[in-house]
Amino acid sequence: MLTKEEEDFVNWWTENRMKEKNYYKKISFGLPLGLALAFGITATLMSGWHKRASMVAFSKMNPYVFIIALVAIVVFMTFVYNQFRWEQNDQRYKELLHKKKSAAATQQ
Repeated sequence: MLTKEEEDFVNWWTENRMKEKNYYKKISFGLPLGLALAFGITATLMSGWHKRASMVAFSKMNPYVFIIALVAIVVFMTFVYNQFRWEQNDQRYKELLHKKKSAAATQQ
């Protein structure tokens, strides 16, 4: 038997499963996470909290490579995080459907 929360999730996921797989939806949720990570990396590097690491980074780092790496991190986090979240929800949905089906079979 499913709880009220589990039943609500099954109903919601049944209606919104394909909407959540939309790329625009993925970008809207994952982009802030990726940007926050890129901002954190940049702030850590610019703060100079470790003097020697900052000296080495600024003497040997190509700024174009750094920008490309930050953009790659943002894009990677955007799509991977949302794909992972979608797969978790889908797995939960399938487990709840199986639980519902097996509970119905034992009641009969």
